[in-house]
Amino acid sequence: MIPQNLEEVNKLIVDQMIDHALSIPMEEVCGIIGGRKDEKNISLDAFIQTKNATKKSKISEALPDPVDYFNALSTFRKSKLTYVGWFHSHPFWSSLPSSADIEYARTANLSSIWAIYGGITKVLSIHIW
Repeated sequence: MIPQNLEEVNKLIVDQMIDHALSIPMEEVCGIIGGRKDEKNISLDAFIQTKNATKKSKISEALPDPVDYFNALSTFRKSKLTYVGWFHSHPFWSSLPSSADIEYARTANLSSIWAIYGGITKVLSIHIW
């Protein structure tokens, strides 16, 4: 079952994601979101920046570096948190999921938060898949 309610969004976490996007504004950046999740609710409690593992194109793809990803999961476990989603930026687009985002979410069959910062709109949107 996919949780339908975003229970709590920590402003510090949102600010960290936006700051990460603005730190490298011409490239897609990414990170992992930790929190708590049950059948009905999700809370966003931690954010860890990751390197972008897809350096083929600086503006068209973002996937978290696998080593950074597993280190983030380890850090979350120590804080009694779990993976609840991931963040990436769209430097030259809006914060709406791109067709590539939608295809990846569908094929990966993930139920998680996708936080996307749109460089054009200067908006961070949070999507539940």
